[in-house]
Amino acid sequence: MSRSRLAPLLLIAVLLAGCQTLNTDAHEFGAKQREKLLQDAGFHIVPGDTPEKINALNGLPVGRISRLGRGGQIYYVYPDKFECHCLWVGNGEQYARYERLVADEMPGMDLEGPGAVVDAFGNGTDPWGEAPW
Repeated sequence: MSRSRLAPLLLIAVLLAGCQTLNTDAHEFGAKQREKLLQDAGFHIVPGDTPEKINALNGLPVGRISRLGRGGQIYYVYPDKFECHCLWVGNGEQYARYERLVADEMPGMDLEGPGAVVDAFGNGTDPWGEAPW
């Protein structure tokens, strides 16, 4: 292929790669912003430090807070599968505080309510054990 035909193809490839980088940066910025709000609302981090816990993390929807039934309690959990391989965990009061923070600090953010109670553990044993979060 001649250089005159190759140049436009290279330009398109570079532009597409740049768009992907911008999209990834925007996604990471959104995740960091959400995690700061979760922390400010009182959520705490539970590490996913075993293969079983990582598997449970992978069972949760990415970028979304889920309601999780555990030990007769309802928790609100947000998986971080990419940075800390952990679970942000909060109770109903902390989730309500998070909703208020989102409304106050990020009025344009689409706040999806948590989905139905999910079983992140595949009806198996809880990889975090029996201790309360």
